[in-house]
Amino acid sequence: MKLTRNAPPALALDFAPQRRRAGWIGWLLLALGVTAAATAVVDANALRRELDERAAIVDRLRAQLRPGGAPAASAASAAGSDPAAMQAVAAQLRADWGRMLADLAQAQGAELTVLEIHGDAGRGTLRLVADAPALEDAFAYVERLQQQAGVRGVAIDSHAWVDIDGMARLRFIVSGRWGDTP
Repeated sequence: MKLTRNAPPALALDFAPQRRRAGWIGWLLLALGVTAAATAVVDANALRRELDERAAIVDRLRAQLRPGGAPAASAASAAGSDPAAMQAVAAQLRADWGRMLADLAQAQGAELTVLEIHGDAGRGTLRLVADAPALEDAFAYVERLQQQAGVRGVAIDSHAWVDIDGMARLRFIVSGRWGDTP
């Protein structure tokens, strides 16, 4: 019978796709990924150990820099038990630094250059190093400082002529008192 020759192919009623087996490229990529992850873990552990060693070295150096090699806890407790030291720190923190700097800015003229400001709120002392083109300008600055409310007892301690870029300038040091300390 010739019917079988022209017969349609058999029907495939299984709709589940055929699963392909993993090729060698997939296994190679998996091995490379696992190797990279393991290397990252090993490097992270090495960096953590190095960081711990450096922290230990820093702690050792800090202990050596402390006077007498005393541990930090005993040094802090010793400073915390001294009432005079506590009062000095509290005075420094309570100081009206803004007012003192504003007073100094108001007294400064265009001809004057203030180079250094040293203020100690605990003692109420003030020391300035400044440059002026002439001695009269330095005296005028001292007079303007004495007129400020927060500054008193201002005087020139020393002066010297210096050469700055080919110009002679008077460098002088002024000291005085400021703040609430009499």
